[in-house]
Amino acid sequence: MNQVHILDQATAGATIAIAIIFMKTHNKAIAQKIDIPDTLPQFDYIRPDILLLRTLAKHLIIWDDIRTDSTWITQNLPPQYHRHRNLRNIKYLESEHIPFYNILAGLLWSISLRNAGSGNFRVRDFLINYLDEFIRLCRLPLVRYDARLTHNTVRNCQDLIALACATVMAGTGDIDVMRRLRLLHGRINADTSYGSHLATHMALGALFVGGGSFTFGTSDIAIASLIMAFYPLFPADVTDNKAHLQALRHLWVLAVEPRCIIVRDFDTHKPIQLPLTITLRDGVTLDVKAPCLLPELESIAKVEATTEEYWPVTLDFENNQRHLENFKRYQTLHVRHRPAHETPASPFFTSLVARNEALSSISTTERMWTWIFSLPAFAEFELQEFGLVLPNDMERNGVEVGLNSRGTVVDDRLVLKRAVEGCDPDTLRNLRLLFVWAEMKAAGEEGRDMIRWLGREVVEGLRAVIEERRGVTEEVEQD
Repeated sequence: MNQVHILDQATAGATIAIAIIFMKTHNKAIAQKIDIPDTLPQFDYIRPDILLLRTLAKHLIIWDDIRTDSTWITQNLPPQYHRHRNLRNIKYLESEHIPFYNILAGLLWSISLRNAGSGNFRVRDFLINYLDEFIRLCRLPLVRYDARLTHNTVRNCQDLIALACATVMAGTGDIDVMRRLRLLHGRINADTSYGSHLATHMALGALFVGGGSFTFGTSDIAIASLIMAFYPLFPADVTDNKAHLQALRHLWVLAVEPRCIIVRDFDTHKPIQLPLTITLRDGVTLDVKAPCLLPELESIAKVEATTEEYWPVTLDFENNQRHLENFKRYQTLHVRHRPAHETPASPFFTSLVARNEALSSISTTERMWTWIFSLPAFAEFELQEFGLVLPNDMERNGVEVGLNSRGTVVDDRLVLKRAVEGCDPDTLRNLRLLFVWAEMKAAGEEGRDMIRWLGREVVEGLRAVIEERRGVTEEVEQD
């Protein structure tokens, strides 16, 4: 029995297969063979939607050559279509432009896959401009049967570009893309098919994938999954599986990656907003505010939190593999709040923070802890220093806060005061030398702020007590 090859049914699958096999290989020979024909008469022998797939296949093979600019679009269009490259001068629909629409959609789809999950605003704006034009073309009057045939192609390209915009901004919930998708979602006319609504709803799902905690990657398996899920041949109804098995629309789940970084306070375990500095492996630095979506983890060298309110923390993805593995599992960065006396800020700001912490502490712990400050040892302390001993909310969600061995300025003052009030001559002599050394360091340019944490008035008071105790000690020794 002779085997019969039905090219119309086999060409699409073969094109996608070649694209996936040679993806990112930069095999110029394969890319040239699978590219669209050079002359317009040859388009008559190729199904228009195959032109879209062949355009996509070529640029998946030469992955690194994909650029997001009008010049690149023009270079990859047949010369006869250069004047229509931005779609703005097209005022009516005609079937001779059907190949052009498919080729342009293939180019834009390639750009979106190249920048999948990047959240790149320049790419978003570039794709949105074309999406707006396709929406305009879909609203042109259909006065002839020729225009109705073209309208189906334009609507299909519109749905694909909507998915392309959502692919780039996946997980970001971008408001500009959301406005276009909301417009497409609201169509209730008879010309809008089930497949068009399906594409719009998939785009909405991609835009808010994982509630903003996931996004798309650009690995080989991710790109292949997105091609299968967003394959640009949308069904006519729920049971339409003739050209594309609709179950494959769910394969986008293989392309998602958890890349939302959550910064949590180490003591309270609560999420907080915090500025971060991201250094990429190519040396580029990005300033973001967590929680946010990170670029692809393989492209990140390190993530740093260097604010004045929290101790500096660094995730070194490039040199510490454990940092990268743990982040892939938990996507969490823990930071610890600096005490007020260790915050590198002005004395006024530090005092203000300490007083605020003291007032907050009184409101939650006064019944249990305020009696401590009635003891004689704490009689000389002020309200601002109360917040250094008792942090805000001693217990939150069952987690004890601040109960550790790390001392504060209050502990240092109590230790010095106890040593000064003693009668050991060696201890007094050592303390006197210590204060003289601190005073000399403080007089220099580099050590000007050395004793600010303790307070100059406190230091002078302790020195006065030392001199007094020194005189008493000398009199005892003479007697």
